[in-house]
Amino acid sequence: MTDDGKTTETVSKAEFEKVLSRAQQFEARVADFEKKFAGIDPEAAKAHKEEVEILRRESVKADPKKLEEYE
Repeated sequence: MTDDGKTTETVSKAEFEKVLSRAQQFEARVADFEKKFAGIDPEAAKAHKEEVEILRRESVKADPKKLEEYE
């Protein structure tokens, strides 16, 4: 890439369209995740996940057969 932002390589229109399509799909997926997780505190979600893991370990200690359920 040059200092003025222009590339020194040329690509085919098909390759450009392919990369553009992938970028648009990625942006759409990000937007979907943002909608899905809007209003959810990441730290609270992490804390809840840790609590679930602790409860699972305690459950398996009490009944080792439950390990199969969690795998």
